[in-house]
This record gives sequence, structure tokens and C-alpha cells, in this order.
Amino acid sequence: MHLESLAAQRVTLAGRRIDFDRGETIHTENSYKYSVDEFRQLARSSGFEPQAVWDRPPAIIRGALPGRAAGVSTRARDTR
Repeated sequence: MHLESLAAQRVTLAGRRIDFDRGETIHTENSYKYSVDEFRQLARSSGFEPQAVWDRPPAIIRGALPGRAAGVSTRARDTR
């Protein structure tokens, strides 16, 4: 998904100013479909431990919650 700026504007996010031109887009998300087993495998291969899965029949609406695996740091580095 992309959001498009309808006007030139400046926003502040976490104390950082960001300028957008009119018509400029930002990529905000990706949507992927996984089976429960595929989600669990992906979470574990990324250092997370699956915590919960919610299903609504007919299993086309699903949410999943990965949690931090033991011994895995959640600290991120600033790449600015």
C-alpha cells in the first residue's frame, strides 16, 4: 500500500522533520497470506516465537502475533 501526499507538507515524526512534495508517495505496508504452519516457520526463522493465532471461518480472515524469542534483543539501531 502507498499513501500519496495531496500537498507539499512537512511532518514531524519522533522529533525528525520530513518534507513531502505534492504527489510524493510512501510505501506503508505489505500484505501476505500464510497458512498457520507457514507463519510459525517464518516467525521462528526470524527469531520470534509464535504467541497466538486468531481465525474466523472460513479461515480467510486471520491474525497472528509473533513474540520475542528468548535471548533475542529487541533493540534497533538508528540508520539515519
